[in-house]
Amino acid sequence: MSSGGDNLKIAFVMLAYGERAQILQVYREIRRCYTRSLIVIRFDGDLENKDELACLREDKNLEILEEPELFPLEHGGKLAQRLLELMLSTAADYIVKVDPDTQIRRPLRILPDQDDLFIAGTVQNSSAFSSVQGGCIIFNRKTVEHIFNSRILESPELCPPDLAWLKGRNCKPSMYRSYILGLTSIDWCFGWAAQKLGIPLIDCPEVMSNWIFHHFSELLRYYRSSIVHPRLSVLSVFDPGNLKRRLAFNYRFEQWKPPARRSEFAMDFADYDAWSLPPGLIPGFWLPVNLSLQFLS
Repeated sequence: MSSGGDNLKIAFVMLAYGERAQILQVYREIRRCYTRSLIVIRFDGDLENKDELACLREDKNLEILEEPELFPLEHGGKLAQRLLELMLSTAADYIVKVDPDTQIRRPLRILPDQDDLFIAGTVQNSSAFSSVQGGCIIFNRKTVEHIFNSRILESPELCPPDLAWLKGRNCKPSMYRSYILGLTSIDWCFGWAAQKLGIPLIDCPEVMSNWIFHHFSELLRYYRSSIVHPRLSVLSVFDPGNLKRRLAFNYRFEQWKPPARRSEFAMDFADYDAWSLPPGLIPGFWLPVNLSLQFLS
């Protein structure tokens, strides 16, 4: 293991689509903890209102890229491959992939050895293989080079109709959110590639990236971690609207076919009354847990 303070170069890469208020917040948190680290923000086909981030362009260690859409399903693992390419464009020893709703609380104190192959963060399991949850994924340069040079993420198995990354998911509607949105899942693409290449996944104790908490120890870890995802708010915990959206999302899971492009996706939750849904849906949701912690917004 390496100390996060051993003069190691750490860079951050963020994939974004809109979400500018959140981006500004994450940017400020990174700068508070890592004043000189390179930050790369890649907008996926979202070219509107870019002037809202003009205030950041004076930062010489910040790159804002506006590139064509690669998130839609038909592109398979191309976005994950492009993400690795962006990581290699930095001079960093470690590269951390974060989301706009990730919270950076303090610098990472311990990192896996930079001479090992690994993908680190919060490990999530499925029936076929495991992955690191996408809200915070930590790579070292050696691993990035290894996966990138293998070109495994360009495999047609990650594109429709195979969608090999989807076959590794648990049989739960909430795990199919990317698919229903018509998007590729970056974390499960990396998980599939790690299994194929024999790259270990490391559960990093300083990272907690999870939408569902099954035990009190997991919730405690969330509040103790240096980097967490998603950014939970106290108000969201008790918002009945979040439960309604959760139930509506699960209800239409079997009825929805993914659109070809994200711009075609629209879900009107106003058409669903959560309390009139079939009773059989509710008991399987760990209602007390989901009421407070599992939500989409």
